[in-house]
Amino acid sequence: MNTRQITLIVLLPVFFASACSRDAALPPIAEQAQASAAPVSNAQWLATALHCGDADFLRLALDEQKTRMQQDPRWQCESIETHDGTQLNCRPTEPQNVFDSRLFEVSFNHPAGAHQMFLHVQNDAETIINAASRIWAREFDEANNTLPLSQDASMALRVDEDNGNNNMSSISCSISLGSSANPKLPTNWQSAPIVMPISKTFVSDAESDEGVAILKGQSLLKGLGKCEADHWRSLNFSARRKALEQAGAKCTELKTEGMFKADCMFPIGLSSFGNLPVTRFYIRDTGDKHESSIMIRSTPKTLAAAMQADTMTELSPYPGSAGMYQNLLDDRYQYIVFSGKDSNSSELVCRMSEVANNVVGPGGA
Repeated sequence: MNTRQITLIVLLPVFFASACSRDAALPPIAEQAQASAAPVSNAQWLATALHCGDADFLRLALDEQKTRMQQDPRWQCESIETHDGTQLNCRPTEPQNVFDSRLFEVSFNHPAGAHQMFLHVQNDAETIINAASRIWAREFDEANNTLPLSQDASMALRVDEDNGNNNMSSISCSISLGSSANPKLPTNWQSAPIVMPISKTFVSDAESDEGVAILKGQSLLKGLGKCEADHWRSLNFSARRKALEQAGAKCTELKTEGMFKADCMFPIGLSSFGNLPVTRFYIRDTGDKHESSIMIRSTPKTLAAAMQADTMTELSPYPGSAGMYQNLLDDRYQYIVFSGKDSNSSELVCRMSEVANNVVGPGGA
């Protein structure tokens, strides 16, 4: 089993595209004179804000941004002092995506002349640029490496790829001080096409070093908490759910756009690495990836140590993201530990990816 070290994300400075003759060639950008009506939920608002769709949020002071972010329980934020002044860092407590990419951290700072938001994500710059152009229905300005979001270019999005060749990038959303720009995302911007059929069944690899033993009943339940049962993970969503229910679980399907997801409860105690108790178990199917998301009563550090001892391989932490560890088995299989919603909870994600290039996580490409 191979492990991979990943390098620190290098954030490149944000530059603003000035208003000039090239703007005349760009199609008009829909803007509004005042803030939009409040969304029906904070999660809905946050999805818009993290896609650079809320200029008023960008204009807020750091403490106000922190308060608004933490209204969503999936986020934990802290303010730190840097040589450039105060910076707000926010990390998700469960997997989240922006611009078709896995999101690891959001940071805010207010240097002279601008307010900035950085999104640290897993993907290459070209994929993110294509997603941003599609979502905003705008052409990317390749000469200035920006996607102008306002007609005067005082609000813009920029994508910078990490220098470490580990498939990490940063997305910045910036607005100039004094700007009255308030661009809005197009209607139905979240209706992104699903790349692969979500009912697809993977072909199990009989030559894999991990093996493809068919586990059922109690044997299946014992393996689930430790990211085992590879044959079970290769099945489609309906077959995996049926196998769990035959083993005694009760699963409730959850409505989530672009994927199948179910919340499963077990009648007996389920444990993970180091006999750590499992408190919740989810299954997800997004077509090219099948996942189990296991909530465990343990700190990430304790869980990571137990996983490392059991697998006899070294784990690599995600840089700048306390409590997150990874263990890449090969191009198709992956374990990841995330910090949970409280100080003594963790999430273990067990992932199978059909195609090597579709593995989401540092070093997955």
